[in-house]
Amino acid sequence: RETPRLSAARLDLGPLHAALAARVTAGEVPGAVALVSRGEETHVEAVGALAAGGATAARDSIFRISSTGKPMAAAAAMILVEQ
Repeated sequence: RETPRLSAARLDLGPLHAALAARVTAGEVPGAVALVSRGEETHVEAVGALAAGGATAARDSIFRISSTGKPMAAAAAMILVEQ
């Protein structure tokens, strides 16, 4: 079975980038990286810095992740629902 591709028409990352940039500008977070992926296709948006006054956030930035059990379970459940 072929994996459906992301729709170029529906995949407008402008609003995602604007939402991330708004949080950074408001000082809520120093930076953020968001990823949208389906099958072999991946799109990444990076905004701001890794820490206040730190290096710029980039696609390959390394972040400390904690307490990911619930989001991972939710993502797995959505994959099952989609199938």
